[in-house]
This record gives sequence, C-alpha cells and structure tokens, in this order.
Amino acid sequence: MSSVSIVIPTYNRLDYLKIALESCLKQTVLPNKIIIGDDSPNDETEEWIKIFKQKQTVEIEYIHNRPSLKQAANVEMLMQRVETDYLLLLHDDDYLLQNALEDLLQLMFENPEIDVAFGKQYIVDQNGVINEKGSVFLNQSYLRSSSYENKILNPLHVALNQQLPSNSFLLRTSLAKEVHYDFEVEAGDAIDFMFCLNLAKANARFRYADKFISAYRHSANSVSTNGTVAYDAYKLVEQLSIPGIDNQQLQKEFLCKKAPGAVVEALKKKNRKDALRIYFSEYHRNKILTFGGIKRGIMVLFGKSFLLL
Repeated sequence: MSSVSIVIPTYNRLDYLKIALESCLKQTVLPNKIIIGDDSPNDETEEWIKIFKQKQTVEIEYIHNRPSLKQAANVEMLMQRVETDYLLLLHDDDYLLQNALEDLLQLMFENPEIDVAFGKQYIVDQNGVINEKGSVFLNQSYLRSSSYENKILNPLHVALNQQLPSNSFLLRTSLAKEVHYDFEVEAGDAIDFMFCLNLAKANARFRYADKFISAYRHSANSVSTNGTVAYDAYKLVEQLSIPGIDNQQLQKEFLCKKAPGAVVEALKKKNRKDALRIYFSEYHRNKILTFGGIKRGIMVLFGKSFLLL
C-alpha cells in the first residue's frame, strides 16, 4: 500500500495536540510518519513530545521553529519535509476519525489517477462534543454529499464551492511540493482557500468519499469566526481570468455569494473604499434594497459598524 505522512502545525495548544496525535495513532491503517511543526514560544510541547514519541511504533518527527514561522510558512515547511507518496494535513485542534486513512487510501487505490481524496467533517465544540445539526449543515453547504461520490470533479468547482475541507484531505506529495502553501501575504486569512484554488489551477484530480473523515473544532477564536476569509477570498477570485462560460458562471456565483461578507470584512480591515466598491458592484447590486443590504449600506456610508450583517 502507498506510504503516507501526517503533518501537524501547532501553536500553544498542547491539550488539543494530544487529542489530534491520539487520533493519528488509533487509525485502522497507521501512517508511516507524523511530522509536527511547533511555533510555540515555550518548551511545553517540546518536552512532552520527547517523552511521548519514545513509546510509539510510528515515527514522530518534531521541529520547534525558532523563531516562529507562522501558520502558512509552518505548513509549507512541513509539506516540503515529507518523503512518502501522500500527505495529510491535520490542524492541531482537529482530529481524525479512526477510519480516516483507510478510507482515503482506499479511494486512492481504486482511482490511482487522482491527486486529492477527501470526505465529510463533523463540527465539534471546544469540549469535543459533536454538533449533529451543524455538521449536516456544514457538509450540505459545501456540497459534500452522495451526489458527488465516485465522480470526476471539476477542479474549479471544488475550489469555488469550497468542497475541499481546510485539512484532513489526502494529497499527492509531489503535487503539494509543486503548488506550495506559503503565500500568506497574498492570501490573507484565505490561505486554505488559496491552496485549493492553486491545486485547481494545477488541474489536480479530486475524488470525494461520502464518509466522515475528521472532526473540525469550531470556536469563538477561529479564523472562520473572527477573520476576513470572505473578503480575502473574494479578492482572489475577482482577479481570476477564467476561460469557458461554465467556469465563468462559477466565478460569478462565488462572487455574488461572498459579496455581502466581503463588504463587512473590508470595513473590518478599515478599507472603506473597497467596501464601497464591492457594495455597488454587479455582484452585490441586487442585494442593496434587501434588509441586509440596507444595513450594510449604512455601515459603509456612515460607519455604523454596530449593525449586524
């Protein structure tokens, strides 16, 4: 069977990292190697790993980044160190279900031409409790359903519909090294989105398994809650020159969907000029006279940021 490494970037979250590591080591098909990139300013994680890895049958490589690389450069460093056929990126506050590697590797085995295999995610809270309704909504929102199983997927469709989870997907290592991950200045908070977009530009071949693969921990401090992902992703897609009517329609639908959030998040970045531009753009124009559109208009024109989207 093909070889696989799991790469885990971490920062000051040892309690969550322990859960993530435990999930890797309880796989029905074990990884060949686990590589951890630690951006923590203290030695707590390093001291714990030194003892922990001595008891394991799976090789664990630990790198303490001094100085800190930050998220994107940390992931890039980890991906470039991988020597196995495939890699799986796992965020330190998420965890894999026991069948994750077996299911994804099986998908790769049955479809040897593909580059990326992925599945569904559960949403869990800070205590690891599964949000069943939220999980259903999450996967339906990102088109992770049986309708897309065992099908050749349009790479741009995968990227613009954000079908690929931000982590816990299995990826051909050679492609990861070719595409790279370290473009934080250009992508802002939409770094995971841009990575998938770049995979699509490289004509990556995606396959979806209609199975739960991992648990995504949603918290009040997550980037999806407090960041500017919609605005940063909007700008990335707006700049694309896409051939083909079908793909251009995908681009338009994406921009229309993200425009409301992009307006608010542009204001969050104190870029009122850009918020105004998006607000009156063709992608938001038909929402101006809606209740939400009027509230956003007041925010843009008068700076009443206390009004909700």
